Amino acid sequence: MAGMLLVLLGISSVISEAIPDASCTAPGTVARLLLQTRAQEKAVPSEGFCPSDTFNLPVPTAGTNSSYTRVILADFPSTGSTWMRNMLDTVCTSGFGLECGPPGCSVYDDCNPTNESEKHEDFWCPAGWHQEDGSVLIKTHFPSAEFGEYQDSEVYAASTSFDKVVMMVRHPISLIDSMMYRFSSTAGSNERLKNETIVAAWNLACWGEWWRRVANNLGAGKVHIMRYEDLCFDAVNQLDQIAQFMGGRYRNITKVHLQRMIDNNLDYACIHRDALVNVVEEKTEMDNRIMSIVGNLFEYWGYNESSPYSKEHVEGEWPLY
Repeated sequence: MAGMLLVLLGISSVISEAIPDASCTAPGTVARLLLQTRAQEKAVPSEGFCPSDTFNLPVPTAGTNSSYTRVILADFPSTGSTWMRNMLDTVCTSGFGLECGPPGCSVYDDCNPTNESEKHEDFWCPAGWHQEDGSVLIKTHFPSAEFGEYQDSEVYAASTSFDKVVMMVRHPISLIDSMMYRFSSTAGSNERLKNETIVAAWNLACWGEWWRRVANNLGAGKVHIMRYEDLCFDAVNQLDQIAQFMGGRYRNITKVHLQRMIDNNLDYACIHRDALVNVVEEKTEMDNRIMSIVGNLFEYWGYNESSPYSKEHVEGEWPLY
């Protein structure tokens, strides 16, 4: 145990360099995933990577005693949920007379740079959200990073208490590429980077299997899957579906409100829209490895072989594969 503690202490500086303002990175974020990645960089996982005790946990069922609808926003790091939540927050605070508070909350304090977070029960929200809004969207990365904490974790408890679930997903290749580009160390050998990529892909597979297991246990109308690429191409309709799914005061948000919000905030445009193309060229060896790990979730998330995705790294500057 002491040896492992020394290892974790030794790599903490690497994580601080990889993640801006690491003090904002609470349990449930990519920091712990990177801790796990560093510890396992010499032991590339196999099909047995998903800890069996994760899947022995009780399967959460929908239904709380809250006076408002708790909607869990389940996403893997780098899927784009912060962007999506910011747009919903903005439409409620744009002076359209909607009388809804910003619903983009989280199971941890993610240090919202534009609006100080407030603690509500077991989650944090931007200032202005109240139970009277009738619904809330609570972001969680569970269980992409919390392996080993489980039922003793406040994050686990908050993540498994809900009335509905929104699963936000992204094409596995571009998702893993984005996460590694943002958070992995560029130092070291290509072999190390490849190993980190494979560990991240297995983490994604475990995350996806957990939430598919949860979804299969819920009744009709309790789960909504949103694809990042659909949000890029059709933000108004995708956000409208989320608002109607949430209910409460958010049902008063119309497509007209959403279009006005986007027109007034051009920086909310999808930064990868122009790069999202139907890929016809041959995939790299690592792309194929990612798909072999996550592929059994591909169709469940609504993708097929012609689905668009983007490559985030710049050739010659990011030696990932």
